[in-house]
Amino acid sequence: MRKLYGIIAVVSILVRQFVLPNPFEPLGETFTLSIKDFSISLTPAVANLIAEPALHAIAFAVVGIYYSRENHEPAFGSFLYLLFYLIHIGLIYIISSFGFTPVAIVIILVVYVIAHISVNALINKFSY
Repeated sequence: MRKLYGIIAVVSILVRQFVLPNPFEPLGETFTLSIKDFSISLTPAVANLIAEPALHAIAFAVVGIYYSRENHEPAFGSFLYLLFYLIHIGLIYIISSFGFTPVAIVIILVVYVIAHISVNALINKFSY
């Protein structure tokens, strides 16, 4: 099973590096990030570099909801990481398409949380 883990890990790296779009591209060539009285102009590439560590941490944390080393193979965890990374990139892309409006952010977050609650309810229903 370690071999399968290695294959999934390599596929995951290749997909993340060469297949996925930059989720901040819908914002245009440059956009302004404003926090209170502070504003900075960013490009999608720079925004992606800044967001990447947080995206990694969030995807890793979400995988922990569904995966434990004691109960699952490492290949399953690697697959889940890629899956949630893809989902999070997609969600950021959708939110970017709406210009990071608060309404879009709230709606997408609520739907996302409801999806996790539903999946966990299904997992619990079929595992007991």
